[in-house]
Amino acid sequence: MVESLLRNGIDCGFGIPSIHNIAIYEWLRHATPFHHWVVRHEQAAGYAADGFYRQSGRIAVVFASTGPGNLFTLVPLLESLQADTPVLVVGTNIASALHAGKGGALHETPDQLEVFRPLTRYARRISSASEIPIVFAEALSVLRGPAPGPAFIEIPHDLLAATFTAQPAPAPPPRESTPPDLASAIHQVQKAQRPVLLIGGGVRGDLEPIRH
Repeated sequence: MVESLLRNGIDCGFGIPSIHNIAIYEWLRHATPFHHWVVRHEQAAGYAADGFYRQSGRIAVVFASTGPGNLFTLVPLLESLQADTPVLVVGTNIASALHAGKGGALHETPDQLEVFRPLTRYARRISSASEIPIVFAEALSVLRGPAPGPAFIEIPHDLLAATFTAQPAPAPPPRESTPPDLASAIHQVQKAQRPVLLIGGGVRGDLEPIRH
C-alpha cells in the first residue's frame, strides 16, 4: 500500500494511528521519502489534506480507522467535493471474515462504504491484498482527471498484513499536453488588449500559460 502511494506520487499524509491501521504506520516508519503528520482528530486530517493541495498542488492522503474515525472525515470531504479538491482517504474496516456478521466486532459502521459514496468521486473496498496496486492507481487516475475531488479506499485491516504476489503498482500516466481548444483560447486571450476572464474552480494549473 505504501509503495502504491509513492509510485503514484503521494509522499505526504495526515492521520491518527489506531489498532486497525497500525500496520500502515509500521511500514511508514521505514518509508523514508514519506512525510506524515499526526493530528488530534480525523476531521483535522481531512482539512489538512485539503489545504495541503490548495497550497502545494500535491495530493495528500488521510489515514483513518474503522467506524467513527472514518466518519469524522466526512465534513472535510464534503468541502473537498464542492471545491473539486483531490484528497485521498484510506480508511480501515473490521476483518474481511466479519463483514457478513451482525455487527459489534469493534465499533464498525454498517455499510461504511455506502456512507462515503455520495461525498466522493471514487469509493471502493479492497477485497483482496492483490487489488491494492490496481485500486490505488485507479483512484489516483480519477483524482487527477477532469473532475477531481475526494476518494475513499476501504481496507479490511487483516489485508494489511496479508502476503501476495503481484505486479508492482503502476506508475501514474504522463500528464497530457494542453488540449488544442485550450491552446487556441489561450492564444486569443494573449492577443486581446483588455481581456476579462471569469474562471471557475479546477483551473489552477491551466492559468500558468496565460500568465506568460
